[in-house]
Amino acid sequence: MQLLHNTEFLGYGTAKFLKYGNESAKLGDLDNIDLKSRSFMVTGANSGIGFSTSQYLASRGGTVHMVCRSEEKANEASRKISESTSNSNVHVHICDLGERADIERLVKKFKDENIKLDVLVNNAGIIKREKELNSDGVEMTFATNLLSNYLLTTLMVPILLNSNDPRVIFVSSGDGLTQKLMVDPDFSSFKEWDGTTAYAMTKRQQVALCEKFSLVYKDTPIRFVSMHPGWVDTPQVQKEMPDFYKAYHKNLRTPKEGADTICWLCVTPNLDKTSNGQFFRDRQPEYKHMPLSRTHYTHTEVDHLWDTCVKLTGVDEKIRG
Repeated sequence: MQLLHNTEFLGYGTAKFLKYGNESAKLGDLDNIDLKSRSFMVTGANSGIGFSTSQYLASRGGTVHMVCRSEEKANEASRKISESTSNSNVHVHICDLGERADIERLVKKFKDENIKLDVLVNNAGIIKREKELNSDGVEMTFATNLLSNYLLTTLMVPILLNSNDPRVIFVSSGDGLTQKLMVDPDFSSFKEWDGTTAYAMTKRQQVALCEKFSLVYKDTPIRFVSMHPGWVDTPQVQKEMPDFYKAYHKNLRTPKEGADTICWLCVTPNLDKTSNGQFFRDRQPEYKHMPLSRTHYTHTEVDHLWDTCVKLTGVDEKIRG
């Protein structure tokens, strides 16, 4: 059954996730949008898809808050974006999203300085070759790819609610389609460490977490959506997935192509209540589960994921303010 599922996924991915599966994304048609009154936070913004997203938002006049781990790389990326877009409203925030205290400091800065935010793009993600724990004893892949999404989003809700069109975008991955929803923060089910599988598991969890956010905050104007960018040529793919990169590098999407749906979700006027909790690719709703995958999950399983995030962060939506 697993072999059949893998074959199904590779066939679908080859047809839909590469350059020639990108026809529905109309690159360039967002160039007439004015974002001068809008403010955006993009995590993992100094390279790849995050950089391309930040560059587009700045090019349309938006205020962009780039959240990055490396100060040197962040400052260089910010300089490039400001120079290429003639936009000085590009700000760097140094934050290791794998560390709870860093996220709390970032949110405190926004609250203390009354910084406006309209759209949060949870883009940062890592693949670890070796298992590593953060200062709270939480495995770094889970902490960065999933737990940071819960904590940063929850703590930013009061700020987002001051916007007239608030949005939260979770940047997932097609790899998540290969996984069932397993809540295993320590990856104790692994006989030996597998960073690629751990990454894919957290990407499935992101989609489920987005669904839960859309339900918890259904009576607010915030729109929560998840997406995946297709198979994209990024520094992380080249470094951490060399076999995959070798097999597909000639047909991988550029970071700009991968960022297209993120940018569209940031600015399209058509993101209404019917979009809440949906999973997108190429500006269209995407499968959350492959037909033969047997990866469907229950509300109880999603609640368990949410409760695990509450337990590990100590932050519940009821005390978010």
